[in-house]
Amino acid sequence: MLDRTPDRLSGGQRHRIALARALAAVPAAVVCDETLASLDHATARLVLDALDAWRRATGSAVLLITHQDEVTARADRVLTLSGERLE
Repeated sequence: MLDRTPDRLSGGQRHRIALARALAAVPAAVVCDETLASLDHATARLVLDALDAWRRATGSAVLLITHQDEVTARADRVLTLSGERLE
């Protein structure tokens, strides 16, 4: 992928590369807003597995903003935004 320009990558590839670039900086926390929304289930599972492994290895926090039940099922904690309330 290193020799490809963004116009030679699929949308999903660009999405995953952007996430990898963000994680390479080893931030204390990363916010993923609908990061898995455009991915098929198998790829989304791989990305979640990678995020879990990265989180364990670095001790960094991961905040996933999602509408997908399969994503929330893997979370340590789930907060729900309902109207203007965070529950």
